[in-house]
Amino acid sequence: MPAQAKVRIRQGLDLVEQERPTFFSAVPTIYSMLAALPDDVRPDTSSLRFGVCGAPHPPPPSC
Repeated sequence: MPAQAKVRIRQGLDLVEQERPTFFSAVPTIYSMLAALPDDVRPDTSSLRFGVCGAPHPPPPSC
């Protein structure tokens, strides 16, 4: 994972800890980045009650 992406994920997790949202929505790439965090990164996400993952369909292949 690029260093800049790690910083942004950490900033997002810090915001979740500070603002205590109950809903989280992200594209699959973000969920993959969160799942790839090291085991020692344990943000407090206990306020989250509902999450949605969505993205548009990829464009049809061009021939």
